[in-house]
Amino acid sequence: MVEFLTLFLGLVSGIQTIEVSVTEDVAAVELMLDGEVVAEIDGEPWQAEVNLGADLKPRILGAIARNTDGIELHRTEQTINTAQSRAFLRIVLGRTQPDGTRDGRLVWVSAENAKPIRVAVTLDAEPLEVVANRAFKLPFGELDPTQTHIINAQADFPDDSVATATVLLGGRFADKVVSQLTAVPVVLSPGANLPGMERMSGWLKKGDQPLEIVAVEERSAEVIVVRDRNSYNRLIDLAYRFREARHRAVGTLGSNRSVRLLKATPVRDAESADQSILFDRFPLSEALSEGYGGVPYILGSRFFRDRFSAGGADGHGKRSRLEQPQRLADAVANAGVSASASGFLRAVVLVLGENPEDGSQWSASTVRRFLTTMGVPFYVWSTLSESRQATVGAPEGWEPIQDISTHPQYLEAVGRLSKDLGEQRVLWVSGEHFLHDIQLASHAEGVRMVQ
Repeated sequence: MVEFLTLFLGLVSGIQTIEVSVTEDVAAVELMLDGEVVAEIDGEPWQAEVNLGADLKPRILGAIARNTDGIELHRTEQTINTAQSRAFLRIVLGRTQPDGTRDGRLVWVSAENAKPIRVAVTLDAEPLEVVANRAFKLPFGELDPTQTHIINAQADFPDDSVATATVLLGGRFADKVVSQLTAVPVVLSPGANLPGMERMSGWLKKGDQPLEIVAVEERSAEVIVVRDRNSYNRLIDLAYRFREARHRAVGTLGSNRSVRLLKATPVRDAESADQSILFDRFPLSEALSEGYGGVPYILGSRFFRDRFSAGGADGHGKRSRLEQPQRLADAVANAGVSASASGFLRAVVLVLGENPEDGSQWSASTVRRFLTTMGVPFYVWSTLSESRQATVGAPEGWEPIQDISTHPQYLEAVGRLSKDLGEQRVLWVSGEHFLHDIQLASHAEGVRMVQ
């Protein structure tokens, strides 16, 4: 038997030392990257160096254990540079009741057996009531059985991790529930609309293999915003006019669309008693919907400046959380992973101030390519005017940068973001795939992959 001792909880690239643990019947281990053998180990120490590539990219790292005759005994694998939440969420549906409803419940597993602090469940983008963060009812008798319906669930945990789950039911699935799915975001051409499911047959493929499109998401959206600390004061100034309740709704993204804030300053968590396993976490806020106000109010209100989950030493005395320098590019990369995991229409926004500090491991250009690989549209806003940007110099690699230094320009940027979300669709396909392995077929009309 073989198991990984090296586990990647965060994003990683370059040359890494991979260590495995084996049982006494194992004579050799092959390490595989995306199905190709990249290293062989035949004894102590059971470790080898593997080059994961210079760019960030979702990958599958595998290990195969063999005996002295070369016969395979066991294999294991882990995905890297994907959403590696320390929490797992599943939707479980019961039988239909006499009153036409169907019971549903959420099952989760999390680090330290923590319970979620917030849970949201939607049916076709409409929220369902959740009792005790676990139980909900589907109005099953009111659903059109000929249509495919999408149930999304999202749970926020005290350690800032977010777990998501999606299931499909109805339509061609009859009474079955389908949960092995991949969300593929596409953008509509101007004036185009998606045809019926039958006419989209074969639109997506993996190599020469066509993929089956089973549902479409066109309403729920989530935008993750990373703010440079040097932008805070100007964002507060810009939001001042929205302080009165009657102004807060200016600049909203619309119904069924929410904003999450991701901190550009990570914390380092110690996962073991001897603090030998360390990894960086970029805290993510709760989902802030239009009920909280427009985007300028959310980004500029002091109330939301540090509205993050209550983890760390205050919530969990066993965990050491060490403050680190601001890392904008790394934060944007992590925001892209979170956005891609939601299954919603998605976008990431970076808001820059003057002379932003950035101690990131990855460059801006590397992170831009990674977000394209993950299918996440990316926007960069600046609280500096274009003339001021020309004077102090724009940060390398983040161009193009949209000026939001005035109220009209700010609302123009929010309007463009809202319009672009309206042109997005998520095509759900059967099976679990990496997005970068999926292509549009030549006969797909009126859409393009997110770039």
